[in-house]
Amino acid sequence: MNDNGLSVLFVDDEPHILDGLRRQLHVHRSRWKMRFAIDGAAALQMLETEPADVVVSDLRMTGMSGGELLRQIHEHYPQITRIIFSGQTDSVGLFPNLGSVHHYLQKPCEPTVLCRAIERTYELGMRLRSPRMRLAVNRIGALPPGGENYRALRVELGREPADISRIATLVSRDPALTVKVLQLVSSAFFGMPRRINDPHLAVVLLGVNMLQAIVVAGQVFDFLEKGKRHRDLVAAIWKSSIVTGELAARYAQDAHAPAETQQLARLAGMLSLIGRAILLQSEASSYEEVIALAKRKQLSLAAAEMEVYGATFAEVGAYALGLWGLPDAIVDAIASQAAPGSLPPSATNDASGFVHLARWTLGGPPRALDEKPNLDAAVAARHNLGALTQRGRECA
Repeated sequence: MNDNGLSVLFVDDEPHILDGLRRQLHVHRSRWKMRFAIDGAAALQMLETEPADVVVSDLRMTGMSGGELLRQIHEHYPQITRIIFSGQTDSVGLFPNLGSVHHYLQKPCEPTVLCRAIERTYELGMRLRSPRMRLAVNRIGALPPGGENYRALRVELGREPADISRIATLVSRDPALTVKVLQLVSSAFFGMPRRINDPHLAVVLLGVNMLQAIVVAGQVFDFLEKGKRHRDLVAAIWKSSIVTGELAARYAQDAHAPAETQQLARLAGMLSLIGRAILLQSEASSYEEVIALAKRKQLSLAAAEMEVYGATFAEVGAYALGLWGLPDAIVDAIASQAAPGSLPPSATNDASGFVHLARWTLGGPPRALDEKPNLDAAVAARHNLGALTQRGRECA
């Protein structure tokens, strides 16, 4: 990816579909380099000659399916953003390769929806300038869920009948499960009439059968194979994140923020440290270097991350969530959590401010994985900080 635009490869085994895309997207030719492949084999041959930034593939194709194509691209060209076209009747065909897909678009797809999905790749890349970090995120199909939650979820999904309310509660208490469910339900593939930010509602909308296929048959969650230390570190991040989300929502409620902001604050708080979990998952050995560097130079972990990776956990987390199709409001809240006071006045009740205050209230000592950020004076002035944080300490 470079500042000159995007290289996009479209794959479909129906020539008239490719011709239609050429006509519809002709207006973007000055900003995108577009290529078109008639099947998966042709697409892979093109990528051998010249990789792309984005691949958009139909799901049902003669010979190699779109899911299999994107799985191979995930394996051999992990830096590529991978988008699937599918009709709702094709949903079962997606499950074996869910971990290889970033975006799911329902077919037929409005050109504006397709263009937005492609353009977002460019925008996110400009926000996370480190190629190494973009590659690390693109390699990840999913994050490791909490062991107890995941086991309990599988047990509950195996019951007859399954308790959807219990299932929703288990998902909403686990950041990794929440991200995967929201990634799916927020995609155009499922045709939801509005953006879903509530993991509990997302589970209800997906339904038991879909979740059974995703969690049991799909096997889309990655599990740490890097030893007990890293599993424990990620588990500690998830535990801290859940508490942060609850306190951020409470702060938003106490500040009489709209219900939507309260929900966004809860979700952004729960996902606030996801970038650090990603680094532990994808850069396990070098993260030990980050921890050692922070201790040796008396740096914050974020400052040490910047020295080692050229990016902080917040930038990595924001890029990942944007790549996985979560709302811009969540992406912005994660990216700006260290200094939300830099947001414009129109964002007075933005979720990032409440997440920042929650992390400042609950954060651990310097160089802890959930270390307390420096208090943003603008956010402190914007809210009745004393009253909010006093209640937060009482409830934490």
